[in-house]
Amino acid sequence: MRFFALFFMLSIPALAALAFDLWLAYGESMDFNKPMEFTSVGWLWLRYAEDNYNLMRQTIDPATWSGVISPILSQKTVLVALFPVYLAIPILLIMKIFGWGSFEGNGWLSKLGRSKKKAGFSYQTNLDTPRKKMKYNRR
Repeated sequence: MRFFALFFMLSIPALAALAFDLWLAYGESMDFNKPMEFTSVGWLWLRYAEDNYNLMRQTIDPATWSGVISPILSQKTVLVALFPVYLAIPILLIMKIFGWGSFEGNGWLSKLGRSKKKAGFSYQTNLDTPRKKMKYNRR
């Protein structure tokens, strides 16, 4: 629950993309018999910013376009919008393992060599000796 707000904030673009896909698929027709189709990033870019797409297509090297950008544009928008979450999970996991950042002193590796017993604590007590009564000072 500690980082629920972080993951919620990072997943807002994916939730917006999912809501757009739902609206596009079922918003006007409300025909739930047909399967839902997810939009791709390239379709969104061409549909809503075609001038920007054409400018980027002319500006970027064709080898870079076909090797890097084209595979991203063919992916589903919901999956691409979850990219910040994909980055945050391993980063937070590494921080938790090593006890860095907000996990300072609470990491999993920092607890491996430590004993949970405090210094001077012993389970061995002599039960035969008389015990002292505790005195309470009331005010």
